[in-house]
Amino acid sequence: MRSLRMAALALRLLEAQGPVAFLRMSAHQLRRRMARMRPRHAFLREHPPTGDLVGMTTPEEQSFLYDFARRVYTGRGEIVDLGCWLGSTTIPLAAGLAENAVVAADRVAIHAYDLFRWETWMEKHLAGSSLAGSQRPGESFQPLFERLLGAHRSRVRITAADLTRADWQPRREIELLFNDAAKSWELANALLRTFYVHLVPGLSLVVEQDFAHHFTPWVHLLHWRLRDHFEPLLHVPYSGSMSFRLVRPLAGALPSRDLGFSDFGEDEVAAAFERSLALVEPPMRPSVWASRVMVEVHQQRFDRARELLAEAPRRGYRGLDLAKISLPAS
Repeated sequence: MRSLRMAALALRLLEAQGPVAFLRMSAHQLRRRMARMRPRHAFLREHPPTGDLVGMTTPEEQSFLYDFARRVYTGRGEIVDLGCWLGSTTIPLAAGLAENAVVAADRVAIHAYDLFRWETWMEKHLAGSSLAGSQRPGESFQPLFERLLGAHRSRVRITAADLTRADWQPRREIELLFNDAAKSWELANALLRTFYVHLVPGLSLVVEQDFAHHFTPWVHLLHWRLRDHFEPLLHVPYSGSMSFRLVRPLAGALPSRDLGFSDFGEDEVAAAFERSLALVEPPMRPSVWASRVMVEVHQQRFDRARELLAEAPRRGYRGLDLAKISLPAS
Protein backbone atom coordinates (compact mmCIF):
# COMPACT_ATOMS: atom_id res chain seq x y z
CA MET A 1 0.00 0.00 0.00
CA ARG A 2 2.85 2.36 0.73
CA SER A 3 4.15 2.09 -2.84
CA LEU A 4 0.71 3.02 -4.18
CA ARG A 5 0.51 6.02 -1.89
CA MET A 6 4.00 7.16 -2.85
CA ALA A 7 3.10 6.88 -6.53
CA ALA A 8 -0.05 8.94 -5.95
CA LEU A 9 1.94 11.59 -4.08
CA ALA A 10 4.54 11.71 -6.85
CA LEU A 11 1.85 12.19 -9.48
CA ARG A 12 0.27 14.98 -7.47
CA LEU A 13 3.65 16.70 -7.11
CA LEU A 14 4.27 16.43 -10.85
CA GLU A 15 0.88 17.96 -11.61
CA ALA A 16 1.09 20.72 -9.01
CA GLN A 17 4.73 21.82 -9.21
CA GLY A 18 6.06 20.52 -12.52
CA PRO A 19 8.89 18.24 -13.61
CA VAL A 20 11.72 20.13 -11.88
CA ALA A 21 10.16 19.73 -8.43
CA PHE A 22 9.33 16.11 -9.27
CA LEU A 23 12.93 15.31 -10.27
CA ARG A 24 14.34 17.02 -7.17
CA MET A 25 12.02 15.06 -4.92
CA SER A 26 12.88 11.83 -6.73
CA ALA A 27 16.60 12.49 -6.15
CA HIS A 28 15.88 13.26 -2.48
CA GLN A 29 14.02 9.97 -2.07
CA LEU A 30 16.85 8.06 -3.76
CA ARG A 31 19.40 9.52 -1.33
CA ARG A 32 17.05 8.68 1.50
CA ARG A 33 16.74 5.03 0.44
CA MET A 34 20.51 4.75 0.16
CA ALA A 35 20.92 6.26 3.64
CA ARG A 36 18.55 3.66 5.08
CA MET A 37 20.73 0.86 3.70
CA ARG A 38 23.55 1.89 6.05
CA PRO A 39 21.87 3.87 8.84
CA ARG A 40 23.99 5.84 11.29
CA HIS A 41 21.43 5.46 14.08
CA ALA A 42 20.57 2.14 15.69
CA PHE A 43 16.84 2.87 15.87
CA LEU A 44 16.66 2.97 12.06
CA ARG A 45 17.77 -0.66 11.81
CA GLU A 46 14.48 -1.89 13.27
CA HIS A 47 11.07 -1.18 11.83
CA PRO A 48 8.01 -0.98 14.08
CA PRO A 49 5.80 -4.09 13.84
CA THR A 50 2.93 -1.90 12.69
CA GLY A 51 2.81 -2.41 8.95
CA ASP A 52 2.28 0.51 6.61
CA LEU A 53 0.67 3.50 8.33
CA VAL A 54 -1.29 6.28 6.71
CA GLY A 55 -0.12 9.61 8.00
CA MET A 56 2.02 12.70 7.60
CA THR A 57 5.10 11.27 9.30
CA THR A 58 8.02 9.35 7.84
CA PRO A 59 9.16 5.78 8.55
CA GLU A 60 12.20 7.31 10.22
CA GLU A 61 10.01 9.19 12.70
CA GLN A 62 7.93 6.10 13.34
CA SER A 63 11.08 4.06 14.05
CA PHE A 64 12.33 6.78 16.42
CA LEU A 65 9.10 6.76 18.42
CA TYR A 66 8.88 2.98 18.52
CA ASP A 67 12.45 2.78 19.82
CA PHE A 68 11.81 5.46 22.44
CA ALA A 69 8.73 3.75 23.86
CA ARG A 70 10.33 0.30 23.77
CA ARG A 71 13.84 1.03 24.98
CA VAL A 72 14.14 4.55 26.45
CA TYR A 73 10.83 5.28 28.18
CA THR A 74 11.12 4.87 31.97
CA GLY A 75 7.45 5.23 32.93
CA ARG A 76 8.20 8.08 35.32
CA GLY A 77 6.19 10.51 33.24
CA GLU A 78 3.52 10.42 30.56
CA ILE A 79 3.77 10.33 26.77
CA VAL A 80 1.81 13.11 25.07
CA ASP A 81 1.08 12.98 21.34
CA LEU A 82 -0.19 16.36 20.16
CA GLY A 83 -1.81 16.29 16.74
CA CYS A 84 -2.07 12.52 16.38
CA TRP A 85 -4.26 12.58 13.22
CA LEU A 86 -4.63 8.95 12.05
CA GLY A 87 -2.13 7.49 14.48
CA SER A 88 1.12 7.22 12.52
CA THR A 89 2.84 8.48 15.67
CA THR A 90 0.50 6.98 18.28
CA ILE A 91 0.64 3.44 16.93
CA PRO A 92 4.47 3.14 16.91
CA LEU A 93 4.53 4.56 20.45
CA ALA A 94 1.94 2.01 21.58
CA ALA A 95 3.77 -0.84 19.82
CA GLY A 96 6.99 0.12 21.59
CA LEU A 97 5.24 0.46 24.94
CA ALA A 98 3.89 -3.08 24.55
CA GLU A 99 7.48 -4.34 24.39
CA ASN A 100 8.89 -2.15 27.17
CA ALA A 101 10.51 -4.35 29.82
CA VAL A 102 10.18 -1.90 32.74
CA VAL A 103 6.66 -0.50 32.32
CA ALA A 104 3.60 -2.37 33.53
CA ALA A 105 1.81 -4.21 30.75
CA ASP A 106 -1.51 -2.51 31.51
CA ARG A 107 -0.10 1.02 31.83
CA VAL A 108 -2.12 3.65 29.91
CA ALA A 109 0.71 6.06 29.27
CA ILE A 110 -0.03 7.61 25.86
CA HIS A 111 -2.26 10.68 25.69
CA ALA A 112 -3.38 11.48 22.15
CA TYR A 113 -4.78 14.93 21.42
CA ASP A 114 -6.45 16.17 18.25
CA LEU A 115 -9.44 18.21 17.21
CA PHE A 116 -10.52 15.09 15.27
CA ARG A 117 -12.44 17.15 12.71
CA TRP A 118 -11.92 16.23 9.08
CA GLU A 119 -10.74 19.01 6.78
CA THR A 120 -10.76 18.98 2.99
CA TRP A 121 -6.96 19.36 2.72
CA MET A 122 -6.46 16.08 4.60
CA GLU A 123 -7.87 14.02 1.75
CA LYS A 124 -4.75 14.39 -0.41
CA HIS A 125 -2.77 12.43 2.19
CA LEU A 126 -5.07 9.44 1.72
CA ALA A 127 -4.36 9.18 -2.01
CA GLY A 128 -3.49 5.63 -3.00
CA SER A 129 -4.72 4.16 0.29
CA SER A 130 -7.83 2.14 1.12
CA LEU A 131 -9.05 5.08 3.23
CA ALA A 132 -9.36 7.47 0.29
CA GLY A 133 -12.83 9.04 0.19
CA SER A 134 -13.88 7.50 3.50
CA GLN A 135 -14.22 10.80 5.43
CA ARG A 136 -16.35 13.88 4.94
CA PRO A 137 -15.40 17.50 5.77
CA GLY A 138 -16.59 18.54 9.20
CA GLU A 139 -17.08 14.99 10.45
CA SER A 140 -15.22 13.54 13.42
CA PHE A 141 -12.51 11.08 12.41
CA GLN A 142 -12.04 9.84 15.98
CA PRO A 143 -13.89 6.57 15.20
CA LEU A 144 -11.46 5.94 12.34
CA PHE A 145 -8.50 6.77 14.61
CA GLU A 146 -9.74 4.31 17.23
CA ARG A 147 -10.23 1.62 14.59
CA LEU A 148 -6.69 2.12 13.28
CA LEU A 149 -5.30 1.77 16.82
CA GLY A 150 -6.65 -1.76 16.86
CA ALA A 151 -5.21 -3.84 19.68
CA HIS A 152 -3.30 -0.81 20.98
CA ARG A 153 -6.49 1.10 21.86
CA SER A 154 -6.26 0.17 25.56
CA ARG A 155 -2.87 1.90 25.92
CA VAL A 156 -4.10 5.27 24.65
CA ARG A 157 -6.16 7.95 26.36
CA ILE A 158 -7.85 10.02 23.64
CA THR A 159 -8.79 13.67 24.05
CA ALA A 160 -10.73 15.50 21.35
CA ALA A 161 -10.02 19.17 22.00
CA ASP A 162 -9.16 22.56 20.61
CA LEU A 163 -5.58 22.80 21.87
CA THR A 164 -5.78 26.57 22.26
CA ARG A 165 -8.16 25.85 25.18
CA ALA A 166 -7.27 22.30 26.21
CA ASP A 167 -6.14 21.25 29.66
CA TRP A 168 -3.57 18.67 30.75
CA GLN A 169 -5.92 16.68 32.93
CA PRO A 170 -3.52 14.21 34.61
CA ARG A 171 -1.34 17.09 35.85
CA ARG A 172 1.52 14.59 35.84
CA GLU A 173 5.09 14.92 34.65
CA ILE A 174 5.55 14.54 30.90
CA GLU A 175 8.40 12.31 29.77
CA LEU A 176 7.87 12.66 26.01
CA LEU A 177 6.05 15.52 24.32
CA PHE A 178 5.61 14.91 20.60
CA ASN A 179 4.43 18.20 19.16
CA ASP A 180 2.77 18.15 15.74
CA ALA A 181 0.17 20.73 16.69
CA ALA A 182 1.92 24.13 16.78
CA LYS A 183 0.30 25.30 13.55
CA SER A 184 -0.08 28.93 14.61
CA TRP A 185 1.31 31.45 17.09
CA GLU A 186 -1.87 31.00 19.12
CA LEU A 187 -1.41 27.24 19.34
CA ALA A 188 2.34 27.45 20.02
CA ASN A 189 1.81 29.87 22.90
CA ALA A 190 -1.04 27.79 24.35
CA LEU A 191 1.03 24.60 24.25
CA LEU A 192 3.83 26.28 26.21
CA ARG A 193 1.36 27.19 28.96
CA THR A 194 -0.50 23.90 29.02
CA PHE A 195 2.09 21.19 28.41
CA TYR A 196 5.67 22.50 28.50
CA VAL A 197 5.26 23.58 32.13
CA HIS A 198 5.02 19.88 33.06
CA LEU A 199 8.39 18.93 31.57
CA VAL A 200 11.10 17.74 33.96
CA PRO A 201 14.79 18.70 33.61
CA GLY A 202 16.99 15.71 32.86
CA LEU A 203 14.01 13.50 32.01
CA SER A 204 11.73 15.09 29.46
CA LEU A 205 12.14 14.97 25.70
CA VAL A 206 10.36 17.27 23.27
CA VAL A 207 10.08 16.35 19.61
CA GLU A 208 9.13 19.27 17.35
CA GLN A 209 7.70 17.55 14.30
CA ASP A 210 7.42 20.80 12.34
CA PHE A 211 11.04 21.84 12.84
CA ALA A 212 11.91 21.21 9.19
CA HIS A 213 8.63 22.46 7.77
CA HIS A 214 7.99 25.71 6.00
CA PHE A 215 4.73 26.85 7.59
CA THR A 216 5.72 27.07 11.28
CA PRO A 217 8.60 29.54 11.85
CA TRP A 218 7.45 30.29 15.41
CA VAL A 219 8.86 26.90 16.44
CA HIS A 220 12.38 28.13 15.65
CA LEU A 221 11.89 31.48 17.34
CA LEU A 222 10.53 30.00 20.55
CA HIS A 223 13.31 27.43 20.77
CA TRP A 224 15.83 30.20 20.22
CA ARG A 225 14.40 32.04 23.22
CA LEU A 226 14.52 28.84 25.28
CA ARG A 227 17.89 27.62 23.98
CA ASP A 228 19.49 27.77 27.44
CA HIS A 229 16.88 25.32 28.72
CA PHE A 230 16.74 22.73 25.94
CA GLU A 231 19.66 20.63 24.76
CA PRO A 232 19.41 19.62 21.07
CA LEU A 233 19.58 15.84 20.84
CA LEU A 234 18.83 14.50 17.39
CA HIS A 235 17.39 15.51 14.08
CA VAL A 236 15.52 12.43 12.89
CA PRO A 237 17.01 11.87 9.41
CA TYR A 238 14.91 12.76 6.37
CA SER A 239 12.06 14.10 8.47
CA GLY A 240 10.78 17.30 10.01
CA SER A 241 11.36 16.11 13.58
CA MET A 242 13.99 17.62 15.88
CA SER A 243 14.32 16.28 19.42
CA PHE A 244 15.41 18.23 22.50
CA ARG A 245 15.98 17.35 26.16
CA LEU A 246 15.00 19.79 28.88
CA VAL A 247 18.12 20.48 30.96
CA ARG A 248 17.06 23.49 33.06
CA PRO A 249 13.71 24.27 34.72
CA LEU A 250 11.32 26.35 32.64
CA ALA A 251 9.89 28.12 35.68
CA GLY A 252 10.44 31.81 35.11
CA ALA A 253 11.70 31.26 31.56
CA LEU A 254 8.40 30.94 29.75
CA PRO A 255 6.95 34.20 28.41
CA SER A 256 4.43 35.94 30.64
CA ARG A 257 2.30 36.80 27.61
CA ASP A 258 1.72 35.44 24.14
CA LEU A 259 4.57 36.12 21.73
CA GLY A 260 4.43 37.02 18.05
CA PHE A 261 6.68 38.12 15.23
CA SER A 262 6.83 41.69 16.57
CA ASP A 263 8.70 40.40 19.64
CA PHE A 264 11.70 39.31 17.55
CA GLY A 265 14.06 41.73 15.87
CA GLU A 266 15.76 41.01 12.56
CA ASP A 267 19.05 40.06 14.20
CA GLU A 268 17.33 37.63 16.55
CA VAL A 269 15.38 36.03 13.72
CA ALA A 270 18.58 35.61 11.71
CA ALA A 271 20.41 34.07 14.67
CA ALA A 272 17.53 31.70 15.43
CA PHE A 273 17.46 30.30 11.92
CA GLU A 274 21.22 30.01 11.56
CA ARG A 275 21.13 27.88 14.71
CA SER A 276 18.26 25.77 13.38
CA LEU A 277 20.00 25.24 10.05
CA ALA A 278 23.05 23.94 11.89
CA LEU A 279 20.93 21.52 13.94
CA VAL A 280 19.29 19.65 11.08
CA GLU A 281 21.00 17.36 8.61
CA PRO A 282 21.85 18.92 5.21
CA PRO A 283 19.10 17.17 3.17
CA MET A 284 16.38 18.94 5.21
CA ARG A 285 17.91 22.41 5.35
CA PRO A 286 15.88 23.69 2.37
CA SER A 287 12.72 23.23 4.45
CA VAL A 288 14.21 25.15 7.38
CA TRP A 289 15.19 27.98 5.03
CA ALA A 290 11.64 27.88 3.65
CA SER A 291 10.46 28.47 7.21
CA ARG A 292 12.75 31.51 7.37
CA VAL A 293 11.06 32.81 4.23
CA MET A 294 7.67 32.23 5.82
CA VAL A 295 8.54 34.64 8.64
CA GLU A 296 8.18 37.33 5.99
CA VAL A 297 5.25 35.75 4.16
CA HIS A 298 3.17 35.51 7.34
CA GLN A 299 3.74 39.24 7.83
CA GLN A 300 3.01 40.00 4.15
CA ARG A 301 6.52 41.35 3.62
CA PHE A 302 6.72 39.82 0.19
CA ASP A 303 9.68 41.78 -1.16
CA ARG A 304 11.84 40.54 1.69
CA ALA A 305 10.49 37.01 1.15
CA ARG A 306 11.60 37.20 -2.50
CA GLU A 307 15.07 38.26 -1.42
CA LEU A 308 15.34 35.26 0.88
CA LEU A 309 14.04 32.89 -1.79
CA ALA A 310 16.69 34.24 -4.16
CA GLU A 311 19.32 33.61 -1.50
CA ALA A 312 18.36 29.93 -1.14
CA PRO A 313 20.23 28.57 -4.22
CA ARG A 314 23.31 30.57 -3.29
CA ARG A 315 23.30 28.65 -0.02
CA GLY A 316 22.75 25.39 -1.87
CA TYR A 317 19.10 25.03 -0.82
CA ARG A 318 16.69 23.77 -3.47
CA GLY A 319 13.45 21.84 -3.52
CA LEU A 320 11.45 20.37 -0.62
CA ASP A 321 9.33 23.03 1.12
CA LEU A 322 10.91 25.86 -0.86
CA ALA A 323 8.80 24.65 -3.77
CA LYS A 324 5.62 25.04 -1.70
CA ILE A 325 5.96 28.78 -1.15
CA SER A 326 3.71 30.88 -3.36
CA LEU A 327 4.10 34.65 -3.47
CA PRO A 328 1.83 37.21 -5.12
CA ALA A 329 3.09 38.83 -8.30
CA SER A 330 5.42 41.76 -7.62
